[in-house]
Amino acid sequence: MSRPKVLIVEDEKIVAADIQDSLQNAGYCVPALASSGEEALQQDLQHKPDLILMNIMLRGGMDGIETVHQIYQRREAPIISLTAYGDPTILERAKATEPIVFVMKPYEETSLLAAIEISLHSYLATRERAKRELRASEERYRSLDAGLEAGQPIGGAVGWRLLC
Repeated sequence: MSRPKVLIVEDEKIVAADIQDSLQNAGYCVPALASSGEEALQQDLQHKPDLILMNIMLRGGMDGIETVHQIYQRREAPIISLTAYGDPTILERAKATEPIVFVMKPYEETSLLAAIEISLHSYLATRERAKRELRASEERYRSLDAGLEAGQPIGGAVGWRLLC
């Protein structure tokens, strides 16, 4: 498998560079850094990262919370929210984006790397489970459809069955 791509959205250049170094040293690919919501949207379209680290308090016209909403309108992506703000109002807004993990700054490098690893694993496992469930549902539908085409009744001597 190729190295997971992580987009870092952080308006503090030193913090962004520090995160980038940590991730690259841990074997992740960091195709881009974004310092604004608008730039994050462009980089997301261009690189389609496997995971996004999103500072929720970005400078500019679009904060990280709004940026996440915009990304979710286009595609599914696991997002880890980063913030130095523990304000309940901000946290409530951030919760609405359903981040996989919420990391408070300052953070320990090992904690951030563990959050990324667990988030990627959880996201991929959930997608695989959904694919398996979809395939099973499609197979049940095909089986039912084939039975109906063959003229087989879907009810039996005991009565009609619910096909769920």
